[in-house]
Amino acid sequence: MRLLLALASAVLTLSHAQPRAVLPDTTVLRGEVVIVPISLIADIESTADAKIVITYSRAALSIEKVAGMFPTGQGNVEIILDNLPTTDTGFATLRVTVPQSLSKLEFLLWCRVLWSGISPAALSVRSIEQNGAVLTVVSQGGQLTLVPPEPLQLQRAPSLGPLSPQPLYGELLTVTYWLPEESDVEFVLYDPLGREYQRLRQDARAAGPQTVQLRFDRSSTSAGVYYLRMVTRHDALITPCVIAK
Repeated sequence: MRLLLALASAVLTLSHAQPRAVLPDTTVLRGEVVIVPISLIADIESTADAKIVITYSRAALSIEKVAGMFPTGQGNVEIILDNLPTTDTGFATLRVTVPQSLSKLEFLLWCRVLWSGISPAALSVRSIEQNGAVLTVVSQGGQLTLVPPEPLQLQRAPSLGPLSPQPLYGELLTVTYWLPEESDVEFVLYDPLGREYQRLRQDARAAGPQTVQLRFDRSSTSAGVYYLRMVTRHDALITPCVIAK
């Protein structure tokens, strides 16, 4: 996991220095959830209404939630996403409430890396708006290089993986897969000796990238290499799944 963005519902009072946002450049695996840290450096007063606008590559990233790290442990964060499919650039408006004056705000942004996304994926803090005035932010970093580097194209056959976490210590396994057409999906987990351990069925899923969380009964599992089989309308795929005790 990694991090991403920031928001505000208090008015910001900024110094004459131009606001600056620092984001990491990193490499991530397609299909995983990353938490991107964002540091917003600016003089902020908890006085009124403020919002922070973040831009991101909608074709590569899906933002799921955001959290604010406040020095006092207090403060509220909410996120509003612009999901209009008219452009590859998405906008996330962050609203923040802080209890006291601050010179720095830090945020963690949860986002999923889409299989269909173009690499690298761009992420930046574009502006801060306070009392109706928009201030441009100098945004440093914010480039996510996706692995594999080429986007997966719609294909005739489905694909299965990656699985996470690996190894699996708990009950929930996150499975990312790709469907060439809408289909019911069934997952079967086999133990190291090839015996069926558990069967889980999914309702009809749309064509394209999919992510699902499977809950397995761990009451009688031993540590080892298990095998997860995915059965669709026309195909079946299998991949190893490492389970820890």
